[in-house]
Amino acid sequence: MKIGYTTYFDAHDVGAWSGTIYNIALALAQQGFQVEYLDNLKKFSHYLFRYKSLYYKLINKQYQRFREPFINKSIARQIETKIRTINPDLIFSPGALEISSLECKQPIVFWSDATFAGLVNFYKDYTNLNKSSIIYGNKLEQSAYDRSKLIIFSSDWAVQTALENYNVDKNKIHVVPFGANIETELTYDEMKTIVQSRKNDILKILFVGVNWYRKGGDILLQAVKELIKSGFKIELNVIGTNPKLNDEDYKFTIIHGFLRKWIPQENKKILDLYKSSHIFIMPTRAEAYGIVFCEANAFGLPALGPDIGGVPTIIKDGINGYLIRHEKAVESIVKSFSEIFSDSNKYTELALSSFNEFKNRLNWNISAKKVKELLYQII
Repeated sequence: MKIGYTTYFDAHDVGAWSGTIYNIALALAQQGFQVEYLDNLKKFSHYLFRYKSLYYKLINKQYQRFREPFINKSIARQIETKIRTINPDLIFSPGALEISSLECKQPIVFWSDATFAGLVNFYKDYTNLNKSSIIYGNKLEQSAYDRSKLIIFSSDWAVQTALENYNVDKNKIHVVPFGANIETELTYDEMKTIVQSRKNDILKILFVGVNWYRKGGDILLQAVKELIKSGFKIELNVIGTNPKLNDEDYKFTIIHGFLRKWIPQENKKILDLYKSSHIFIMPTRAEAYGIVFCEANAFGLPALGPDIGGVPTIIKDGINGYLIRHEKAVESIVKSFSEIFSDSNKYTELALSSFNEFKNRLNWNISAKKVKELLYQII
């Protein structure tokens, strides 16, 4: 089957959307599909929309010009031109916007982590939106659902927001989790050796996130201080950002900055930190999915994350980590952490169970197999 894979971005860019766009296409290709790229789409930039952007900035309103019907239709026309050239059997997109104005004879499928309505007032970029962005956003989202023969979301939360906010046939919606955007071929025995080699004299917490505040870095810092007060010896490793900390915080925190997976030396450092850490904690304030939790499980790290957005689809209490109550995050982190490390055997069991969740549920190969089955049902 020939798939026309369409996205605004360069689908070969491992850095686009944290590597998800690249990995979806790769996973489909590894399932035997012929993937043809309808990517690198030009975003129309008319002076009128630049003026509108400036106007809304002056009145302190968020404006999403890529949801303007004129711009969206110009994107669709580009895709349609590419479709006529390659004549695929099916159109597949990692987002709804690309296909919301698309006119083609082929069945359309998209696999996304969120709905527009679900993001409004959840993410900062979707808070305080101007009225037209909300109206156009919802119209385009509905149009994408109407045009799609199959709709795949990465979480139960995304499905719920789709059913609550749009007119969509629930029979064409399915949940297939995203996989980890990190390469590892560790076996269970190798992982067991790694887990058992982790020394308990200092417990190493790993945090990975570019946006320190949204990802809850400040919340984690408070929790670590409480854990230290209760007697734990802790080392907090931070990847992805360079937050400003006080001198006391630097006594237990190591800042590694932004590390790029596509740079071998930097990727090795990332992998080494995953292997040497004991646990992954990210008390994020807003998260549509949270692929980084899957990546933590890939290295036998139990994950602590909030009970919001798509995170509960990934984290299952007592199996690959624990969900923390976002309204009492510090208290919840301290409680779960203390429980996990109250017994070394219990930690080892949870770490290996976390690895099994990655191998059996949270990797691209498993997810792509499920998507393959769904695709052949509609062709």
